[in-house]
Amino acid sequence: IFLTSSADSTIKVWSFSEKQNDVKEELCIQPTNLWAPVNDVSWSPCIATLFALVTACGRVELWDIAHSTLDPVASIVAAPPWSATALVNERTTVTFAENGSILIVGDERGNSEVYSLSQILGCTPAAAVSHFKENGPAVLKRCLRT
Repeated sequence: IFLTSSADSTIKVWSFSEKQNDVKEELCIQPTNLWAPVNDVSWSPCIATLFALVTACGRVELWDIAHSTLDPVASIVAAPPWSATALVNERTTVTFAENGSILIVGDERGNSEVYSLSQILGCTPAAAVSHFKENGPAVLKRCLRT
């Protein structure tokens, strides 16, 4: 299973069958309120249904396909470190740290922003990742309700 992002604002989940040597589209997500190209997408290394995306207009979204395929579980637009009159650097890449608790976003000029997944999801303390293996998706859903 793998993810792709596209300039048409879609995110697709694909599967690969070695037996049939075939790639099959399993799910196409077209966010209803997103018109900008999706520059990058990344699976969480700890939560199998969670992925992050970054758009050309600067949005960073977290999606949990077990929770919804229509809306992200969290969406952020970071406060830019530049003035309102300056050009905004396009965010181009997103990835999770190995432990899954940190999200790293990069822009076209090589700048990086680092986010705590627990802060994005509103989970304090950071139970979403640290307890996921013990408790399954219920931990993430509990964090999303708070």
